[in-house]
Formats: sequence, C-alpha cells, structure tokens
Amino acid sequence: MTVTAEHALERAQELHRLGVAAGDEGQLARAADLFRQALTALRLDRNGEPLDAPPAAPPAAAPHDRDRDRLAARILTSMALPAYELGRVQAGLDTIEAAERVASRAKFSEVRVLVLVQHGVLLMRAGRPGEALPYLDSAVRLVRFAAPIEQCKIMMNRGDAHHLVGHIRAARADFSRAVELAREHGLVEFEFRNTHNAAYMDYLAGDLPKALQLMPTPAAATSDYARGVVGMDRSKVLLSAGLVTEADEILQQACAALERTDLVQLLAEAELARAETALLADRPALARELSVRAAGRFLRRRNPRWTALAQLVTLQSDAATGLGGVRLVRRAERLAAELDEHGLLDQARLARLIGTELALARPRAGDVVELPRTRRGEPITLRLRVRRVRALLAFGAHDAIRGRREIRTGLDELSDYQAGFGSFDLQTASAAHGVDLASAGVSEALAAGRPTTVLQFLERARAISSRVPSVLPPEDKTTADLLSRLRWLAGTAEEQEAAGRPDEALRRHRTQLEREIQSRSWTLAGPRRVQAVASIQTLQTSLDGGTLLAIFALHGRVHAVVLTDRGCRMQSLADLDHVDVLSRRINADMDALTLTGLPDPLPQSVRQAFVNGVRALDDLLIAPLGLPDTPVVLLPPARLAALPWGHLPAFRGRALTVSPSASTWVAARRRLSPARGRTVAVAGPGLARADGEVTAVAGAWADCQTLTGAAATGRAFLAAMDGAKLVHVAAHGRHQRDSPLFSSIRLADGPVVGYDLDHVRRPPEQVVLSACELGQATVRPGDEALGLTRALLHSGTSTVVAGVAKVSDGGAAALMIDYHRRLSGGASAASALADALTAAPEPVPFVCFGAGW
Repeated sequence: MTVTAEHALERAQELHRLGVAAGDEGQLARAADLFRQALTALRLDRNGEPLDAPPAAPPAAAPHDRDRDRLAARILTSMALPAYELGRVQAGLDTIEAAERVASRAKFSEVRVLVLVQHGVLLMRAGRPGEALPYLDSAVRLVRFAAPIEQCKIMMNRGDAHHLVGHIRAARADFSRAVELAREHGLVEFEFRNTHNAAYMDYLAGDLPKALQLMPTPAAATSDYARGVVGMDRSKVLLSAGLVTEADEILQQACAALERTDLVQLLAEAELARAETALLADRPALARELSVRAAGRFLRRRNPRWTALAQLVTLQSDAATGLGGVRLVRRAERLAAELDEHGLLDQARLARLIGTELALARPRAGDVVELPRTRRGEPITLRLRVRRVRALLAFGAHDAIRGRREIRTGLDELSDYQAGFGSFDLQTASAAHGVDLASAGVSEALAAGRPTTVLQFLERARAISSRVPSVLPPEDKTTADLLSRLRWLAGTAEEQEAAGRPDEALRRHRTQLEREIQSRSWTLAGPRRVQAVASIQTLQTSLDGGTLLAIFALHGRVHAVVLTDRGCRMQSLADLDHVDVLSRRINADMDALTLTGLPDPLPQSVRQAFVNGVRALDDLLIAPLGLPDTPVVLLPPARLAALPWGHLPAFRGRALTVSPSASTWVAARRRLSPARGRTVAVAGPGLARADGEVTAVAGAWADCQTLTGAAATGRAFLAAMDGAKLVHVAAHGRHQRDSPLFSSIRLADGPVVGYDLDHVRRPPEQVVLSACELGQATVRPGDEALGLTRALLHSGTSTVVAGVAKVSDGGAAALMIDYHRRLSGGASAASALADALTAAPEPVPFVCFGAGW
C-alpha cells in the first residue's frame, strides 16, 4: 500500500467516524456531508465505484482495495439513513443497495451484518416493519461479526421492528439483550436507550406502574435525539393514565429537542403525539392543526403508514367538532381500509367505530351497522369506545336494557384498569377515559325520564376512582428523604420570598424535587381490586331520613336528582354557562371579603355582592327543588364542589355534607365511630391567631395533644395524625392548581404536602383545616377533583372541614372555636358547622366534606 493510499484510508476513516457521531446527535445534514467527503477521500462515487475506473472491468482487487471496499461499504451503509431522513427516500434505498454490492465483492461478514441492519432500519422508517424483519433476523444471525456497539444497535433495531408488528414479548427480549450488551461493554448511552425501550414494552403489555418505574426521564438523556424519543414514549404512558397536562409538557420539550436536529420523521411523530394529547384535553381545533401538519411531513416523505395515522387523528378532531356529515362517515370507512392494509388493526378499528358513531347520529335509510365485537387485551380507550358504540346501537334498536348493560360493563372495566395504579394521582387522571361512556348512559336515562337510572350512572361515573381502595406504599427511604428535602427547601424559599429576596435557583430545585416525588408515586402498583358501587336501596337506608342531592351538567344544562326514603325525582335547572359565571363571581367575592383596610363603603358592598351571589345560585339550583327539611348529602360536579354551599339560603342552619360520590359518603359514614379518641391541635408559623386558636380548641377536649412553635414540624405532625380521632390545623394553606397533590400546610420546618399523607398508616377520622384554600381542588378531565381535601378522604379520613377560599384570621378563629364547642357537645360535624356558620357575624367559607353526619 502506498503512503498516499494509507493517508487516504486514514482520512476517510476519520471522516466516517465524525459522520457517525454527527448522526447520533441528530445532525443529519452534517453527517451526510462528512460521508460524501469520506467517499471522495477514497476516490469513490456515491455508488462506491472508483471515480477514475477505466471502462473495462477492473482487475482483481489488490489488498489495499479490499480495505478500501470494506470501508466504502461501511460509509455507504452509514450514508443511507441520513439520505432517507433528509427526504431523499429513493436515494437512501439506492445507497443501501450499493453498500450491499460493495460488501458482497469480498464477502465482508462484519460489514454485511451492518448493511442488513441498516436495510431493515430504512424499511422500518418507510413504514414497512414486516419487510424489515427478515433483514434484521439475518443481521442477528451474523451478530458475532459486529463490534459491541453495533451488536447493541442490531438488537435494538430488531426490537423496534418486533414492536411495530406487535410482537411485544420478542421486542422486550431484544431490548433486554441490548441492555446486557451495553452494560458488559460500558456503553452508557445504549444502556439508557434500551432500558427505556424495555420499559416501554412493559407499558404496551399493560403494566404502567412498572413502565414508569423503569423508564428513564428525558432529563437524563444526553442528546436531543434521545430526549425526543424518550419524551414521546413517556408521554404515551402518561396519556394512558390520563395525565394530559404532564404528557403535553413533555411533548413540547420533545418537539423542541427534535427541532434542533434534522430528524424530520421523529419531529412529525412528536407533533402527532401532541395532537392526540390535545384530543384528550378537549381541544379538537389544536389537534386538527397539529395532525394536519404532521400528515404533511409524512406525505412529503412518502410514508403512507404514518400519513394514515395522522389522518386518523384529524378524523377524530373533525368528528369531535361535528364537521363533515356523511362525507366524514365515508372518510372514516376509507381510512379504516387503508389502516388495515398497513397492519394497524387497532387504529382501523377505531376509524370504523368513529364512522359508526357518525352514522348513528345521521342515520340513512337502508344503512346496516355492524355490531362491533369486544376483544381481550385491546387498549382501554378502544375497549371503552367499543362499549359506547354497542350501547348506542342498542339504544337505537330500543333495547335500553342491553345498552345500559354495555355502559355498566365498560365503567367496571375502567375501574379494573384503575385498580392497577397505586397512585391516587393516576387513578383520578385515568377517569377521563370514561367520560363519553358515562355521558351516553346518563343522556339515555335522562331522555327516558328514569331518575334512579340517571343516579346509578352518575354514581358509577363519579365513583370510578373512589372504588379503588387506597394503597399504603412500602417503606421508601428515598421518597421520605425527598419529601424532607422538599419541606426544607420550600420553607427556605418562602422565607426568602417573604423577605423580598426570591431565589430562582431554589424555585427550580423545588420544581425538580416535586417532579421526582410525583414520578416515584406513579410507580406504585395498585390493589387489583375494586369496591362495589352503593345501590339505590343502600343509599336510602344509609340516608336514614336524610336527603341526597346530586347535581350534574350535561350538554350545557345543569340538572339535579333528589333521593329520599320516599323516592327519587329529577329536574332540569339552568344553563351551565350561567351557573359558571355566577360561581366565578362568588369565588371572587369570597376572596374580597378577606381584604383589610378597604375604605367605606366597599366592605359592605363586597358583603352584599356575596350575599346576592349565593342567593342567585340558590334560586337557580336549590330553591326550585323544594327539598325537605332534613340533613343533606350534596354531590356536586367537581367544577362546583369548592363553593360555600352552607351560605346558600336553603342550606343555612342545615346539616350539609359535600361528597365526591354517594359511595364515598356511605363508606366514610360506616367508618365513623361514636367512641372518643385522641385529639390533636397544631399551630403553624406566621399566623397571628394560630396559637390562641389551638389553645381554645384544646380546651374543648379532654384529651388533646398540641403542637405549637418549633415543635410543630412536619414529622411531628404526621406522627401525631397517625391513629388520632380528630386533628385540627390552624396554619397557612395553599392549593397548588397545577400539581394538586403538592397543595400544602405550612409548618415550622416547611410545608406538609398531599404526598406526605401516603405515609400515615391509620388516618384520623376527622381533619379540620383552619386554613385558606385547602377545600379547593383542581378539576381534571373526567370531572375528577384533586387536592388536599380529596386526598385525605381517599386515604381513609371520613370527614374534612376546610376553607374553599381565603379566610380572615379573626373570622376563622371565632368560627373554629365555636365549631369545636358544639362538636365536643355531641353534635355531628355537619350540624356543628352549620350552626357555627349561622351564628357567625360575617360569612366564612368553610365546608364539611365526606361524611359530616
């Protein structure tokens, strides 16, 4: 070999190495340019043929030509993928065929294995995974000839192909083997990628907690490519759990990462995932915009498989907004056939179900609609859609019994699905999947004039999360340490903010800790069992002469169902928009009531506005019902739960308790015990009234443990709660809307948050939160409310008394002292609060939640 040839070979090798590194970072244009330079250094054209070759056939290859051919085959193999990804689809396929020709000249097994795997990758990118598998199987048979890093890539790519054709077990085996190879050879990045891939297979197999436990976070990725891929897959897991906001946040970050690369295909996939997220968030216009954009990218890349997937999301968006009519039905039928051709059977099934629903809404003479079958193992969202279509078909055939049975079965399936989650966060979030199904049952029963059936379906919908028993997590030192660190960090940050010196680094660290705690909670396995829904007969017996009032919204109207021991009736009440406007006005007036230093006559004007607001709400929702003069269990929609219901004229002085569902109320009432027990009163820092209030509360009870000053730490508070009969907290409270389980009670060493409650093994029977806002909740899709009060009820506490807005120090202290005096005298929680509210000189926004009587 001449010196010139040696130098050319070394130069080409270095350019190839740089090109591979650029490709791994997603910089495909740079990679393609480096590969072209490498071929030029070898004096080869883009087909791997010599630039100066004579017209006649070349002589037998010399030794240095074998080295050149070996390197040329590797360069062409590497070059094929960037060409494809940059939109030159045919050029990519031509290049890999050229690589095969060059590799075959001297039968380079170590190169041929790479050519085979790259050919398989290109076919996968083209949406043809079934055709890719034979190439990848051949590569695996030659895997011993590949370097360790290439062996990892081979197993990873075959795992991808198995995944795309639905061979989940085989895919997980390939990804697990890739993890073993990466660990054996110290390939950290490939260990990261394949650990992620194996965890994603756990998700596809139906084990979401395990997937979230094993799946790395995008923040742990070392490249924009990895951040994009991990973000996309993690978002799918979160969406399956109903965590729409969290999924979209990760997808926005994934899109931003992929936009910094040349990976147009993956960017389009991320945009499509965002479109699916927008659909779950009830934003069909945004879903349409994103899916159309993604479809355009796929179409330009001649990828019919992914184009069809994008068109399916566009179809869903148009159906949700009522666009298209009969044309949309035909579009659904055509798209279903196309998806079938690509082997996307679940997606084809969804397209047909959408077409069926549209056809039922606009029936045409002579149309015959096939009854879809239920299938084991299909995704929960698809299964619930099947149940809904079967129910609608039954209702259309005037078979109400069969239709209602389909809806009940579907909601039971959703509860079983939720029972796989130990995290209350995931349980409430996944209720969103049942909204349309429950709505179909309520709509039919309402139209049929059957109030007991309406109440039964409302109860099944609202009791979805509460049917899953709470799970006591195992001892987890890491989570305990994270919560302790969060308490210290949040306390320090609040002190600095109060001093006018906010620290942005502390805020970011706090957010990071919260996300880590939340992610760890998602990995908790569920009990795999659900509790029965309370029957109408059980409810009537439990009411014991009282009244159950369920208020619900449907198709823009607010309705009510009233259940007593004399029967069940229902009534349409008002337009939902009107009620929403009035509710927001009342909430604003409640907060304004706490303002101090307002000049006359503003305080009196605010008070009068509040009184007028609650009177108007009463006129709309309660007065028309003519309720009997008995204690009331109120089941409002989540969006109306945090209102000062006790101040409505119809409820003044009446024992009233607000519950997420009737089944929750029945279970909580059964846990109430007449026996006396230990009382705990806690005073938080920075609240002038706290110590005096705690002293007065302690005076109302014979056995009361108090925690004040420096002794009122988070750890002491949680220990005192365990096994107590009654816990009273006078402290600053904060409802965190974007992460409701981080709503907090401020104590001496920082805040106690909702996640801390998971570690109280024997929850107190009653908790009184003499604090601002902690009766509020964040309303999620599915009409599920999540906040500190809801978390306490789910953990096993029967009764929670909490403020649903800001509270004035003086008003809260006086009310609470009066409340405990009445409670210790033998009154029920709901009666004691009702009488204390009536006696108070000013409105104080406290509500009794759970089983107040």
